Amino acid sequence: MAEIQAVRWDEEALVLLDQTKLPGQEINFVAHTVDQVVDAVNRLVVRGAPALGAVGAFGVVVAMDQGARESWTAERLSQQTPRARNARPTAVNLAWGVDRVQPFAGRGRDEVLAQAHQIVVEDIAANRKLSELGADWILQRTGANKLRVLTHCNTGALATTGRGTAHGV
Repeated sequence: MAEIQAVRWDEEALVLLDQTKLPGQEINFVAHTVDQVVDAVNRLVVRGAPALGAVGAFGVVVAMDQGARESWTAERLSQQTPRARNARPTAVNLAWGVDRVQPFAGRGRDEVLAQAHQIVVEDIAANRKLSELGADWILQRTGANKLRVLTHCNTGALATTGRGTAHGV
C-alpha cells in the first residue's frame, strides 16, 4: 500500500490530496496559481496544522512561479503572497509556513522551494519522534505490549506531510 501524501510538490505545482472527496474518491488537487491555493485552503481540500504549514510555504513558490509566467511586478508579487497566508485566518501554521520561507525570496525561487521542502523534512522527523515518544509514554504507564489507541484529533497522514504524529503509537 502506498503512503498517503496530503501535500507534495510535483514538478512545477503544489499537489494536494483532495480531502473533500474522501473516502469515496482519491483525487489530487493541483495548484498552479495563488487563486487555486487559496481555494484549496478555503474549501478544506487540505487540513491539519502541519500540512497547512507546508501549503503556506509551497504557496509562496506557487506565487513566484505564477508571477514569472505572468510577468508580475515585484509589487504585484508582494500583494499576492499574503493571500495564501491569510486564506484561513485561524490557521496559524499556514501563516507560519509563508513567514518562514518569505525571507528567502530574495535568494530566488529555488531557495524558497528548498526551504519549503525543509519544512516537509522537519515535519516527517517530528511525526516519527512524536510517535516514538507517545508509544513509550503509553507503554511505561500501562505495561501492556499490545493496545488499541484512539486519537480524538486528526493525527494521521492527512493532517501532516508524513505518516502522522500518532502513527507509531
